[in-house]
Amino acid sequence: MSVSDQVRTNLLAIVAVYRRATGKRLSAVSRKVYGNAAFLREFQRGRQSISLDKLDDVLDKLRQEWPNEAAWPFTNAIFMDRNDGDARK
Repeated sequence: MSVSDQVRTNLLAIVAVYRRATGKRLSAVSRKVYGNAAFLREFQRGRQSISLDKLDDVLDKLRQEWPNEAAWPFTNAIFMDRNDGDARK
């Protein structure tokens, strides 16, 4: 699995738990944490990517808004080889 696929899987898992806990629509979450209502839908479909800096911003916003009653989901660690960008578990 590529690094971008692992990032996508992890972020979407976090967003899914957040949505279940808050009842918010995907577009509302996307607008709140990314600033674009369509981003997460397109990201989910593989039509958008996210930089590591923006990912950090998005995760920080989700952490700030995280409902007390919801557990932060477990996600996979991502390891990158700076020489080729391949992910390893």
